[in-house]
Amino acid sequence: MKKHLIAAAVAAAVAAPAMAQNVTLSGNIDMGVQSYDSSSAGGANDKQFTGVANGMSTSTIAINVNEDLGGGMSVAFQLGNDLAAGANQGGLTAAGQSFLALTQKGIGTIRLGNINTQTLAASGVSQPFATAIGSGFSGNFGRQSYLGVNGTVGAASATAGAVGTEAGQVSAANGTSMSGARVVRANNTLSLETDVFNGFSAVYSMISKNSDPTEVTANNGAEEIAVKYSGMGLNVVAAQYKFLAGASVLAGGGLVANEEVKHTLVGANYALTSNLTLMGGWGNTKSSRAATADSSNRNIAIQYAMTPAVALLANHVRVDDQLVGNRDRALTGLG
Repeated sequence: MKKHLIAAAVAAAVAAPAMAQNVTLSGNIDMGVQSYDSSSAGGANDKQFTGVANGMSTSTIAINVNEDLGGGMSVAFQLGNDLAAGANQGGLTAAGQSFLALTQKGIGTIRLGNINTQTLAASGVSQPFATAIGSGFSGNFGRQSYLGVNGTVGAASATAGAVGTEAGQVSAANGTSMSGARVVRANNTLSLETDVFNGFSAVYSMISKNSDPTEVTANNGAEEIAVKYSGMGLNVVAAQYKFLAGASVLAGGGLVANEEVKHTLVGANYALTSNLTLMGGWGNTKSSRAATADSSNRNIAIQYAMTPAVALLANHVRVDDQLVGNRDRALTGLG
C-alpha cells in the first residue's frame, strides 16, 4: 500500500507543474547586528560588533505547489531553502523543509523528503521564539542533550564529537555541553500523519538507515511518534524521537554500536485571552548507554499582543543535566 501511495504521489507531482492552480512563493529574511564580549574566556576576538543572520527567526525562501486531484485527494510539493548569512545553509540547495505529499481527506497525509520533526513542532507550541536564541531550541542553546539532528541523520561533526550532532556539543565522555542539541529535520524521511479527528491527530515518521560500517554515519536510522491536539484555545504536541546506532560505529563518532538515544518533548500553549497566550513544555533525553545523555528540561513562556503589530515575548528554559558533571544550564529570552 505504501509503495502505491508513493508512486501515485510521484506521478501526480510530475503532472502538477503543467496544471497546478495554487503555486506560492513565500519567505522570510532575518538580518541584524550583534555585539558581544567574550574577554573573560580569553578568546582571540574578545569583543565584536558584527552583522548576523537568523537572530530572531530563520531566513528562508520556499516554493509551494498544491493541486486538488478530486475525490478528496490532493498533492503538494514544497521546496524550502534555509539561508544563513546570504548563503545556502550547509551548502545545500534545499536545506529547508522540502517534501512531496499526498493527502486523502478523511484518512491522512503521506510525506517524503527533508521533513520537519514533530519534536520541532512541540518546541514551537511551547515558546514564541521559533528556533532563535530565545527559544531554547537554537544552535546556540538546545534544550536536548548529546545527539541532535538538522539535515542528514548521522552527519559527523569534528567540533561536536558525536554522530548527528550540531556544533557546540561535546563527546559522550564529557557529558552535556552548554549548548546542547535539537532535533529539527532529517533527509530521507517518510512521514504518515492521520487526518484530524475531534481535534486529535497522530504522526509516525521513519528515517532511512545507513548500514555502511566504514562510515562514522553508520546507523539503523531513526523514528518518531507524536500525538497532537488543537481545540478550545489549547494546542498540545507530544513527540518522541529515537535514534538507533548501527552495529559498527567508528571511534570518535561519540556513539557506540547499537546504542539508542531518545528525545521526548511535550509542548503546549493556551490562549488565556485574545491578547495573552500562556506557553510551556517538558522533555528529557535518555541513552541506552549509562552516563552519556540523561537530562531533563522544562520551560515557561508568554506571548502578549500589545497591538495588532507588536507583541511582547518572554521565555525561560532550564536544563537539568543528570550526569556526573552535572552541567545544568538556563536561558531567559525577552523579545
